[in-house]
Amino acid sequence: MKPSEVIIPEKNYFAWPYEEQTRIKHKVIASYAKIYMSKLGKTSDTLFVDCHGGCGIYIDKQNIVSFGSSIRVSQESETVFAQRRTNNFIFICERDKRNYDNLIKVIDDLNVKNVRIYNEDYNNLLKSPAFNKFYHYKPTLFFIDPFGYYDTPMASMSGLMRSFGNEIIINFMFDFLNRGIGVSSIDEDQLTAFFGTNEWHNAQRLSGLERESYLVTLYKKKLKETTNAKYVFSYRLCYPNKNQTYYYLIHATNHIDGISLMKSCFASLNNGRVEYLGRHNNNYSLFDMDFFKQNEISNLLKDKYAGRNLTFKMILEDIIEDTAVLEKDLRATLKVLEANGEISVARVTSKTKNGLGGDDNIYFHGGND
Repeated sequence: MKPSEVIIPEKNYFAWPYEEQTRIKHKVIASYAKIYMSKLGKTSDTLFVDCHGGCGIYIDKQNIVSFGSSIRVSQESETVFAQRRTNNFIFICERDKRNYDNLIKVIDDLNVKNVRIYNEDYNNLLKSPAFNKFYHYKPTLFFIDPFGYYDTPMASMSGLMRSFGNEIIINFMFDFLNRGIGVSSIDEDQLTAFFGTNEWHNAQRLSGLERESYLVTLYKKKLKETTNAKYVFSYRLCYPNKNQTYYYLIHATNHIDGISLMKSCFASLNNGRVEYLGRHNNNYSLFDMDFFKQNEISNLLKDKYAGRNLTFKMILEDIIEDTAVLEKDLRATLKVLEANGEISVARVTSKTKNGLGGDDNIYFHGGND
């Protein structure tokens, strides 16, 4: 269901009501896009492709106006590329004519630069030879943020990560999807196209967390197969007023820096967690404290690697996709283990005795020691 429209006083455009989980989503996208542009835009132009542009502007209950993801990314790119010869270019698709017209007015009013807007389905645009030559030659961050799952086929993802540096962030509308699966009038062809398989049928006999886990895991699996992404990670966002999943942001990348930095970016906005817990987001438990967090990671590492010799990079690659562990927390935990004599470290990459990363060699005592 599309949001209601709120007229902005003294402007000729409307806004959508701003919900907290949407605010978090926009902050994450803009924050990660800044990191992405900073790293990949040193020697090349970068692209940001917003496949569902929306109306472009939001207003909260205090009548404070905020802007959508593309405008936020544009604002971040101005700081990143201010002293560079390269630049970031933004392409926005918005199929709904009313939203498209509104977005044009907002962007014109703000004088946003380096933006091209298309009033068409993003699937058609991505297939056009005139457009795909851009993202086949420039590092491109795709943001796919539909209202549901209609017209968002898995097949459209197939060529998006073919080029160096390309990444995808998708809004997986779990609650909408979950409710749809339970009705008799469900559009089975649309769901099969969305997942790229009819295996979603298996979820119909499941319920609760079991169904949620199955559907998210299935989508991530098919996304990985379709794009050949090396890493796919999901970030859960709850409703702001109840303990229930609204949607997931699913990130696909081929680079360990991509997944590690995105996890750190999301956690920095959500009290160190890789999920947004809605009304409980600012509540802390013992397991959010560094001591207990490090103890949990420590047990994971010792159980998994006892008696083995690995580099820091090997450990990070092994756990970064399958756990909620952040790179900084892994590094901090390993330093504690070293201080306690539970691991031995031969520094290869690090130039100082306190450094830890890259090809530094780590031996876990235990096992058959």
